[in-house]
Amino acid sequence: MTIDPQLIALIDAMNDKPIAFNRHYVALGCGINGALMLSQMVYWAKRTKSKDGFFYKTQEEWEEETGLGRREQETARKNCVSLVF
Repeated sequence: MTIDPQLIALIDAMNDKPIAFNRHYVALGCGINGALMLSQMVYWAKRTKSKDGFFYKTQEEWEEETGLGRREQETARKNCVSLVF
């Protein structure tokens, strides 16, 4: 089997901006998409200049970062909020 060098280059280029996903968050009951968003929320809350961990991202920024569409984001947020309330 021959591996196409262009395919390897494409795969390598796609690894430019990976995001961390904490698998343990799935066990909390927020699902995979909720765990993905929660992982990113923790990441950004730790890196904000705000003392209370507050940060803001638009729906488009979330989609660019996670690949989740609007409805997937809404459901993921709802599932994360349900863990607290």
